[in-house]
Amino acid sequence: MSDFMGACANFVFHTRGVRSITSLLAALNESNADYLTTGDKDLLVLGSYEGIPIMTPSKFLSLI
Repeated sequence: MSDFMGACANFVFHTRGVRSITSLLAALNESNADYLTTGDKDLLVLGSYEGIPIMTPSKFLSLI
């Protein structure tokens, strides 16, 4: 599966370096991301941002 994921996706890892949800969402939009996977409840409640789905990692894995 890792070969599949490497061929199909770019990953951006974020821990605690982002100062606000607003800056994270701006970076998400700027990066032309297809998905945002997170466990952060404040982000998950949004459902999507600028058409980019926001979901848990387990939900994302169920899609691929």
